[in-house]
Amino acid sequence: MGPKSTATVQGHRSVLRHLDDWKPYLAAHSRLPGPRANLELVAACGEEADAARAHELLDSDDEFAVMCGLVALGRLLGEGDEHPAPVLRSYASDPRWRVREAVAIAVQRAGDDDPARAFGLAEAWASDPDPLARRAAVVAVCEPRLLREVNAARQALGLLTRVTVDLAGWSPQQRRTAAARTLRQALGYGWSVVVAALPQEGLPAFHRLEAESNPDVAWIVRENRKKARLRRLLDPQGPLPAPRRGTTGQPPGESVPAIMSDIDAEQAAWTALLARLSDAQLRHRSTAPGRRSTPSPT
Repeated sequence: MGPKSTATVQGHRSVLRHLDDWKPYLAAHSRLPGPRANLELVAACGEEADAARAHELLDSDDEFAVMCGLVALGRLLGEGDEHPAPVLRSYASDPRWRVREAVAIAVQRAGDDDPARAFGLAEAWASDPDPLARRAAVVAVCEPRLLREVNAARQALGLLTRVTVDLAGWSPQQRRTAAARTLRQALGYGWSVVVAALPQEGLPAFHRLEAESNPDVAWIVRENRKKARLRRLLDPQGPLPAPRRGTTGQPPGESVPAIMSDIDAEQAAWTALLARLSDAQLRHRSTAPGRRSTPSPT
């Protein structure tokens, strides 16, 4: 995504500002049902919706409208409003995977303006009894643009370590639940992101995982080793072969839900979008009281 994405986001924002009812526009442009939601429109809604509009979207039965409302709540959380936190937590356990993904995106969006608040929320969720809340915490902090400061990367490393150790200590029955497998899937890429952000401390922590005999931890290690960002650190001089086609890396007897590839693709698309859109292009902060201008990641 490049200048065209920027223009698309700005175009959506311009349209939304002149609409009283957003829902028909969102329904017409969501690209759902389909393989990938309209993330540019989600980003536009996240920047334009106030609290009343965000909650109006959440009250909708439409999955895409709910996504947009959640990302807007993330922006409001980052601006200092504490009310979105319990709402985001409740949606972290939603049965719809795109809604759960929007929760993680919302926390990341809060982190753009207030990293301490976003990481504090993730820390709280990392100890939640629900594996899906822990999954939201992992995905939220495993975002390169939020890990450029050493302290942030160190906090993310500690969070991943605790969540992984806790997962390894669960009973086999607990680890076989769908929610636990979803959490494991996030850990299956999250370690590579955090280790790449803080290799001096991340690599020793990852090597400690390699010594674990727990089958789920072994799976997490194998999956992260497939990521190019980690392979470059583990073997700087070696080739970067693509993972073998037709293999999942799952423990014997288990399969990856088909939606997992969709989640990965959509998260990657969202990351690319936010990485390419500058603050001036994407946000155009209002000068009204209560709206702060925050430099975008470069």
